[in-house]
Amino acid sequence: MDVEFVWGFQSRIAGLSKTSPSFFYPPPTTFLGALGESIARKLAVGESAGREIITSLSRNLLAFGVRPLNCVPQKYEDLNKIIAVKVTGGIHYPDPRNIFGSYDSPARGKTILVSLDNNSPLIRFFLVFKKCQVEFGERSVELDQDSFWRIHRLGSKESVVSVIDVRRKDGVEVEEGRTTSKCSFPLTNGVKPCAELQGRWFYEVYTRPKDLLYSDKANPILTYLKKENLIPFLIPILITRSSEPEYLIEVSDPAAFYRVDEETVVGWRG
Repeated sequence: MDVEFVWGFQSRIAGLSKTSPSFFYPPPTTFLGALGESIARKLAVGESAGREIITSLSRNLLAFGVRPLNCVPQKYEDLNKIIAVKVTGGIHYPDPRNIFGSYDSPARGKTILVSLDNNSPLIRFFLVFKKCQVEFGERSVELDQDSFWRIHRLGSKESVVSVIDVRRKDGVEVEEGRTTSKCSFPLTNGVKPCAELQGRWFYEVYTRPKDLLYSDKANPILTYLKKENLIPFLIPILITRSSEPEYLIEVSDPAAFYRVDEETVVGWRG
């Protein structure tokens, strides 16, 4: 799936107070949330069903990878006016008698995507699913290409995107051994990064996108704050259009990699 960004996106790291930096790329859970919202909106179901949809997507997820096609991520923070909607000491905010307590202006992290050519910033996403079925409650629906086409944002409501290409390939085979990849990959059990062949690669820590749970005791945000169920990813940073990042990886059970045309995405064995 190729996605065109208007300016960039905002998907901030949880648990770092009000002034929190953004990620280099939308995390896997952010993408699953956007896809879950697209499916829920299409089926006209509410938030609780939407959480079940994300859980179903995560349960069937085998691999997730991202690579930039023509842009460089630049993280920054700027001041934003925040309206406090809360009840403190029995007082409802915003309160016209306490203007200073009703508003705040913390720095909020954002990521701008700087294009290296005359086109809008483009990022390619790869997802491999064990089966293209989404189950929630008593319902089961097909995960079709239309659900990806209907994604309109990745991150906050200001993180507007436009999907420009979606391709589906059935029957992708599970492989292991040595391979090269141009997209991000998780440093999970069975994945050994061997050599940085080209470009720059950085580490980012995400909530593990596989087998997510939503409940009072297993909320993704709470598990992130407790440093539970986290996993580091190696992510590619594009320097020039003529020098695409590439990494040599050794993959063994319980991990696996999948080939989609000439692309390789690393993930988990089904």
